[in-house]
Amino acid sequence: MNPAPRHAQTFTFCAPERQGDSIHMHYRLDDTPLTEILYFPDAPDLILKEQQRAFEQALELLSLIAGISYYKAGLARNIAIEGLSVTEDTASFLRNLYQHGLAEMLWKAGLEHFEVPAFPVTQQRHSAPADFPLNRRNLLAMGGGKDSMLSAHLLKAGQQDTQAAFVGHSSLIAHSIEVAGLPALQIRRKLDPKLSLLNEQGAFNGHVPVTAINSAILVLAALLYDHDRIIFSNEHSANEANFINTAGRAVNHQYSKSLAFEQAFARQLNSHIHPTLQYVSLLRPWNETRILQLFSQLPQYHLHFSSCNRNFHLQGSRNSESLWCGQCPKCHFTFLGLAAFLPETELMRIFGRNLLQDRAQIGGFAALAALGHFKPLECVGTVEESRALLAHLQAVPNWQSTAVLQALQGHPELAQARPLEEILQRRYPHRLPPDLEQLLPEHALV
Repeated sequence: MNPAPRHAQTFTFCAPERQGDSIHMHYRLDDTPLTEILYFPDAPDLILKEQQRAFEQALELLSLIAGISYYKAGLARNIAIEGLSVTEDTASFLRNLYQHGLAEMLWKAGLEHFEVPAFPVTQQRHSAPADFPLNRRNLLAMGGGKDSMLSAHLLKAGQQDTQAAFVGHSSLIAHSIEVAGLPALQIRRKLDPKLSLLNEQGAFNGHVPVTAINSAILVLAALLYDHDRIIFSNEHSANEANFINTAGRAVNHQYSKSLAFEQAFARQLNSHIHPTLQYVSLLRPWNETRILQLFSQLPQYHLHFSSCNRNFHLQGSRNSESLWCGQCPKCHFTFLGLAAFLPETELMRIFGRNLLQDRAQIGGFAALAALGHFKPLECVGTVEESRALLAHLQAVPNWQSTAVLQALQGHPELAQARPLEEILQRRYPHRLPPDLEQLLPEHALV
């Protein structure tokens, strides 16, 4: 049995470095040195002085963000900075990211009142961002799920010059990019193996804001490979907190996919690195349900995507037999949403079985709608969306007799659910430039 996790005294960020095609980021957890390595294929040399300056500033920000994977192991009571420039606004951004990004892990560890220490300010005034021309090209983050595949489809249909990028070794993501017909950029990430040893010895461990880390990685990629826009596929639903903890803080599993993080990260990017390099989320004006409605109209992708978390780990899939485990919250929500727009035969083709006919799944579907508990700590739609979908399907003849929908009959929360049509018609705040906003259809895809 592992010993109880122990708080470290000091976590130190050390200066990162580039060595050819690789990036080395260095940290210390008390006296334990840690190094993470990123590999960028055929990374070009940066000739212009301003290019080099922007790259160095982006590398510092990445190192500071990626350090959360190692900081969490000891939840150190002090933070030290060696060889990096941290201004007051960056220190505030980082502390906010670490506090919100680790909120789920802290809750699971019974440390809801733990305060991430302040990041030291090492530079009173930040220099102006490096201003040099970048090509009008999109760098699209791909994740192998419905969201990024829909974004790829919209960008390609709009004749946008787009390259897809992903971090890690997922063959599923590589395949989804091939199906989408986009050129691919694979960035490999090697965590320090000592982190696994620390976890085995009982270190603090849990959820980290991976989207924040990948966002900072793609800033480096945009500067290296000459793109002026980084596009993610985060939607409005990611803004909803799962619950408020006993310290009065919102716990949002999707914090680094939220509009709040997008805005804060973009400010850091444009204030410190490059004034016009864009960081946006193409699907932000929509909720998950609207995305599923549109994705249902793209049968060419239905057998080539997965939102099941068992398929997505840094070293590849842990689900060798199927794209869908059929038991996790993401499988539940994707099935529920698509059931509103596709016949059972197509759902069977995608999932291999009817999840709504499985009595063992009743609790999982109820949890999506927060019927007796808070929403699962996963990337799923809002409680309001799940209630609207369940209520809608309870009135559809082909679905209302299924075991799950029969079991959930009579819940007052479902009786009071918003009409599905109202949910589908909503559009939400976003940061899209006009040329990207016009790619989003008002009605059906054509």
